[in-house]
Amino acid sequence: SSGGQEERGGELYEAARKHFEEGDPAAALPAIDRSLASFDSPNSQLLRAHVLRALGRKADAMRAYRATLEGAKRRFLAGEARFEPTVAEAGKWMGVLGAALAEIEITVAGSSPALRVLVNGVDERVERRENGEAVISLWLDPGGVSIDAIDGSTRQSRSVSASAGSSHRAR
Repeated sequence: SSGGQEERGGELYEAARKHFEEGDPAAALPAIDRSLASFDSPNSQLLRAHVLRALGRKADAMRAYRATLEGAKRRFLAGEARFEPTVAEAGKWMGVLGAALAEIEITVAGSSPALRVLVNGVDERVERRENGEAVISLWLDPGGVSIDAIDGSTRQSRSVSASAGSSHRAR
């Protein structure tokens, strides 16, 4: 039942929160992931973002805060006022992390649905397609960034040097 899943999710959330508050984010992460698998909630997403940040995984935390902000804002605008603090908290941490990370938007023109984009060797998901272009937005740790777009037998490669707090566009 969905009520049972919500209850189980709440128990796992509390276990994760306890680990986090006791300074053990490594134990909190699997608990919050299990909680979210059982019952997805913006407040659970927020805790997961905090855990990732505490583990030093800033880029992952930024993605988690962005997802939290989007979900909490949607619920708040639908009349669920209890998510207003979640919106504010996620937005605050996006600002803090944004100063420590680099933002990169990658656009690949004329790409097929088979397009693969590797950023520093990691496959990244195409977020959206606009006017025949594939677009990916990422937050990354500062430094050198290698971008490889592979579409069938065609491969395009770019390198970008990204500093903290910067924003880059790669085509």
